[in-house]
Order: sequence, then structure tokens, then C-alpha cells
Amino acid sequence: MAWTGLALTVDGQNALNNAQLSNHLNIKSIVIGDGAPPANFRTLKSLVNQVYEITGLKIDAVNGKCTITADFPDVDYDYYFREIGIIVITEEGEKLYVYDNCGEDAQYIVNSTGVEKTRKRIRLVLNISDVAEITVTDPGILYVSYEDFEMVVDEMEDHFADTDNPHQVTAKQLGIDPTLDMDKPVSTAQQAALDELYEQLAAYTRQKITELINGAPESLDTLKEVADAVAAHKSVMDALDAAIGKKASAAEFDSHVKDAVKHITAAERTKWNNKMEKTDNSADNTVAFTSGDAENPTGWADVGVVTSGEKHSSLMRKISLAIKNVRYLWKLLGSTSLAGIGDGTVTGAIRELNTGTNAFVARLGDDYGPVAITPDVDATIFESSDSWIQKKNGIVVVHIYGRVNTNAVFTLLTLPKGLRPWAHVHADGAIIYNDIGNVSSSGTIQDNGLIKISGQAGKWISFTITYPA
Repeated sequence: MAWTGLALTVDGQNALNNAQLSNHLNIKSIVIGDGAPPANFRTLKSLVNQVYEITGLKIDAVNGKCTITADFPDVDYDYYFREIGIIVITEEGEKLYVYDNCGEDAQYIVNSTGVEKTRKRIRLVLNISDVAEITVTDPGILYVSYEDFEMVVDEMEDHFADTDNPHQVTAKQLGIDPTLDMDKPVSTAQQAALDELYEQLAAYTRQKITELINGAPESLDTLKEVADAVAAHKSVMDALDAAIGKKASAAEFDSHVKDAVKHITAAERTKWNNKMEKTDNSADNTVAFTSGDAENPTGWADVGVVTSGEKHSSLMRKISLAIKNVRYLWKLLGSTSLAGIGDGTVTGAIRELNTGTNAFVARLGDDYGPVAITPDVDATIFESSDSWIQKKNGIVVVHIYGRVNTNAVFTLLTLPKGLRPWAHVHADGAIIYNDIGNVSSSGTIQDNGLIKISGQAGKWISFTITYPA
């Protein structure tokens, strides 16, 4: 869809009718936008999506036509030049006078990159008949284009430098006889002719100066002021000249606009904006993964080793399997309290029950054994070779055989309640049969179940303790 020509809106038609009656039309600005084409141009009240407003206008009204000229301003963003309108001032306020939209043929205006900036001047022509006076809201913003300024200055300089009588003034028109002595006094008639010529020349000069100024602000209404302003902004003008010389061709610009690598879509921008930085809070982030957890598990699950560099989905899968195993362990432990066994912990209960089922049976008073003894200390304290315990008819036999690796007294293990000696046995000490009499060692079983052993580091001991339980 290309530009179809400025369409007079309904509000614009009413404003034109009132202007023809009052013989005056007041133009405020040109508005630029990037909105999509509406279904009906004439019923619009404003642009679909206005980007900015241009109030610096040059207006020329000749023979029922009004030409409005303006330069696109510098802004700090890029945009599509897709829609345009003219705003006028009426008794009812600001109204959209005319409107046009080029749709998909919109031009992309570049401002954010210095060497690629788009410089654009727009000139709109309106057919306005029977309106003698066309003005702008703020006459102080009227401007003269640099080209017009240069042209008028050149014309004036050429005229002043022309010594060939460009106005074809004759001696007769001045009342001068060229054959007379030029040193003679000027007559009254000659002086009057000279004065009249002076007035003509002065009027011409004033007219050209007025055309040159053309409503320029007071600070820029002389050649000196304009020259000073140009000199003050010379670096800007040089930069503009250099940029214009380096501007891209139409093919290069079109290729740049269509470059999907340099430009991003709205969806891509949204995706990038939602990316999380290294130090951001991930409290609201979600992870999609296959869960291995179950509310009522029926067996164990194998959990792989957690390694560095794993994806979040893999880590969460392993965590879910580990949680499932914890649920299954809790299910196997049941709800019965362990407070009455050992110190109430799982470890204490197992230690209390000692080697498992046989020890638990012993607690109940039944005969069992012999059962191998597993010390509570490691091999750095005592290396057991052939140690066992047996209970029969209420008599407990404890046989200890191994190597002592410390000179300090230590606790070999704690017997469960069903295998502990009576209180009076603890008072007299346990009965000891030392199989190797030349080894100085001793063993004592207290009524709280502690088997205490002392010996020499590096020596083997062997003894048997028998007592009622």
C-alpha cells in the first residue's frame, strides 16, 4: 500500500468550511506516526500511533494552494514513517485536518546510529480556495531553508556587484545631460531624479532583506548573526557533510533493514529481557523434568551419581528419585516408637539389639549361640580373631580372642539386656580363664553390659568369662 494522497477528514472539512467563512486558517503542526492503516481515513480524530509532532514549519500560499515544508527532527530512536497528518487550530480546539497512510510501504527512519541517520525533508501541498490568510499557531517557529537563504544572498551579492546598470536607468530619466561638464553642480530636477532612484533602490533592498529574513527570529535576522551561528556549529556541519558522503546506498540500506542478525523481533526482545543473570533470584523459575517420586512407593530406586555440568532436568530427576527412596525408608521404619530401645535412635536400637535376631531372642531369655562378637571399636584398638558369645540354661559364656593395639582400657562392646550379668557379679568381677597365663591382661563385664578390656599394645589375649544372666 503506497501513499494515496492526503485525505480531508470530517473534522478537516468542517475546519475548511469555517476558514472559508472567516477567510482565515490557522495551521499548528505536522504529525508523524507508525500506526497501521485504519479502515476509514475521513473519520479519524488523531493518528493511529503518533511518534512525534513537528511545529517548525514553512508555509507558502499561492493561488489557492498552500505548500507546507518541514524537516524531520533528530530523535534518539528508530521508527517506521507510515502515517502523516496536519493539525489545525479551530474554535473547538485542535483538529486532524488531513491524513494519509502508506501501510507496508513505510520507510524505516534511522536515528540511533550516527553514520546511518536518515535526513528527510517533507513538503505537503494543500488545495485551499477562498481563504485569503493562512497562518501558523506560533509564527516564531517559521524558518527559511538553507538553500533559499543561500540563493537570496547570492542574488543580492550579484546585484550589488553589477556595475552595468542592471535597472537600465538612463541619463534622461535622471535629468542629466551627459555632454555637460560632470563637475557642474546638480540641478534641482537632477537631484529629485537621484532621490527618486535612491528610494527605488532602497525599496528594492528592503524588499529583498524582508524576503531573506522571512520571519526568522531576531537572533538570526542578519547575515552576521547567521554567519556566526554557522561558524559556531561548523563541527556539526562538517560531521553532517561527512555522514552524507558516507551514507549507504539504497541496496545497502535495504540489506541492513532486512538483516535478521543485527535486528531482533519483538518476541526475541521479550525473551532476552526475561533471561536471568548469574546473580538473579530464581525463586519463580520452573524446571520441566520427569519425576521419579511417588506418594506411596513400593520399592527402592537406583539414583545415578550427581556430576558437574548436569542439566537442571537431570538433577531434579535424581533428587525426585532420592526423595522416593526416603519415603520408602520411612515406610519400612513404620510408626512404632524406638524410645524404649537403646537411646531411642535407629543406631542406638541396632546397637542395643547387637547382632540382630539372635540378640533380640536373647533379650527375651531364650538360649542361643554361639554367635560371633562384632566389636564396637575398629582394628586400631582391637583385632578380633575368634570372639563369640553363648547363652544356655541362664549361663552366659563370653570368649574373647584377639590382639590389643592400645595400652589404654577400652570398651569392646555393650551387651544387650538379656546377656548382661546380675548386679552381684559386677561387684565381685567376672570369672576369667586366661588361656595364656604369661600375658598380663584382664577383662570385666559390668552389669550395664559393658565389656572392658585392658592389655599391652601389640599383645594377643585370650580369656573366657562365664556368669549367670
